[in-house]
Amino acid sequence: MTTKFKIIFGFSCMIVILLIMSALGYNYMRQSLLSLDAYQRNVRITVALGNTLGALNEARSQMNRYLAVPTPAIMENAQKALDVYLAEIEIPIKEAVVPENSTIAQAIRDDGKAYKDGLDALAAAVTRLHDAYTNGMRVPSREITERTATLRQAALEVGNEQVLADLGMPTWFPPWAVTSIRVPTRT
Repeated sequence: MTTKFKIIFGFSCMIVILLIMSALGYNYMRQSLLSLDAYQRNVRITVALGNTLGALNEARSQMNRYLAVPTPAIMENAQKALDVYLAEIEIPIKEAVVPENSTIAQAIRDDGKAYKDGLDALAAAVTRLHDAYTNGMRVPSREITERTATLRQAALEVGNEQVLADLGMPTWFPPWAVTSIRVPTRT
């Protein structure tokens, strides 16, 4: 073998080794990028599920507030939270690689829609109950309060201890108290 052939053979071996190393490096780099994409997808899904859970808790909290104080603004907050819930749950549905996970996310979305429909029905029922109370119960309760106050006043003036006891008032009053006690009436 001549020196020229040895140099060409050595150089060719170096080129082949460089090509092999380049191919391996490219393959590993591509695998890393695919792994990074899978990781980013998993992070997006996890964040979306966390946001979904937070929105559900917010809707539940607003619903409980609405039951305590039925104002439209509180119900609107609950509706907005459920809108966020429904928007966030779409991310896992679209990005899930495993079909079972997508099916589970779709079931969660359907449950959220049913929850929103139930919340609408709850708001309508509370509004009906509030209207019925305001229109039907408040008027008679005012009349009952006024008549009870009149009855108390008459019992105080005549000294009827039995009526005062039935109304939950003390039965013994000093003489000055009978003339000075006036039961307030609502107007």
